[in-house]
Amino acid sequence: MSSVLAASVLKALDIAVLRRKGPLDYEIYGQTPEFYEKLFRENASPAHTRPWEKSAMLRLFLSDAELFFDSNQTGLIFSGIWREEGLTGPGEGLSAQALNLDAEKFLILRLLGDEFTGRTRILQESRDGVLNRRKAQNHEGALFQSDVADPDRETSLRNLYEILNSYADTGPEFSLLMLDIDDFTTLNAVYGQDVCDAALVALSDFLGKFKRIADKTTSCGGGAFAVVAPSTGQSQSLRMAEKLRRAINEQTFGALPPITVSIGCSTSRTGEQQAELVARAQLALRDSKQDGKNLVRLR
Repeated sequence: MSSVLAASVLKALDIAVLRRKGPLDYEIYGQTPEFYEKLFRENASPAHTRPWEKSAMLRLFLSDAELFFDSNQTGLIFSGIWREEGLTGPGEGLSAQALNLDAEKFLILRLLGDEFTGRTRILQESRDGVLNRRKAQNHEGALFQSDVADPDRETSLRNLYEILNSYADTGPEFSLLMLDIDDFTTLNAVYGQDVCDAALVALSDFLGKFKRIADKTTSCGGGAFAVVAPSTGQSQSLRMAEKLRRAINEQTFGALPPITVSIGCSTSRTGEQQAELVARAQLALRDSKQDGKNLVRLR
C-alpha cells in the first residue's frame, strides 16, 4: 500500500498519526481527520503538532509515551478512552497509542464512535492474544515487566469497564476512586523494579482488606488502582477516599519507605456513559497531583 493511500485510509478511519522526530518533537503523518482539526488545530496555522497542549488527558499519557519511546522497547502502549468536555459528541471517545517500530515511533490518536466499547473490547482481546503468544516465546519479557510499557493496561481497562458496566443499570448511584502512588517512577528507579513490584502486590492485598464487601478493586498498571464503590454518593466517596489515603500513608510496603497516594473521585450521573465517569475520576486524580500530591480531589 502506498504511503498516500495509507494516509487517506487513516483519515477515513478517523485516525491521526504523528511521527516522532525527537523528545516532544512530532510531525503530522499524512492528512489529519476532521476531529483532529476541530480539537487540536491552531487558528491560521498548520495542523497542530503538540496536541497535548490542548488536552489534559493526552498530556497525562504523553509522559508515559515519552518514557516508553526513550526506553527503546518496541511495541505499543494504550492510553485508555476519554472524552474532551464540550468538544466530543454523545457516544464519542478518544484514545491514544504510542507505537515504537524501532526505526520509527508514532503517536496515534483515534476518534471512537457509538460502538467504541464493543470495538475496543475486540481490539483489546486481539492484542492480549498477541502479547500472550510473545510471552510464551520470549522469557526475557522486558516489554512485559516494565511499568512504563505495561501491556496489562489494556486488560486492566477492560476489567474496570466490566466492573462499571455491572452497576450501570442497578439504580442507586455508585462512585469510582482512582488512586496512584506518588512519584512511583522515582521509587522504581531508586529501589528497583522487583522491590516496587512487591510493594504493588502488598498494596493490592491492602486494598482487598480495606474495601467493603460490595466494593470492587482492580489494578490500572504502573502504580495505579481503581476502587468501585456501589451505593456511594459524593460525600461518602470523599470520606472513604480520605480514610484510604491516610491508611496507606501509615502502612509499610516491603522495602519501600512510607508511600503516599493521590486519589481522584467521581460519582455516577444519570445518563452518563462509563467513559465519562472514568474521565472525571482521572481528571480529579490529575487535580490531586497538581495540587501537591497525597490529596483527594473530586470531579
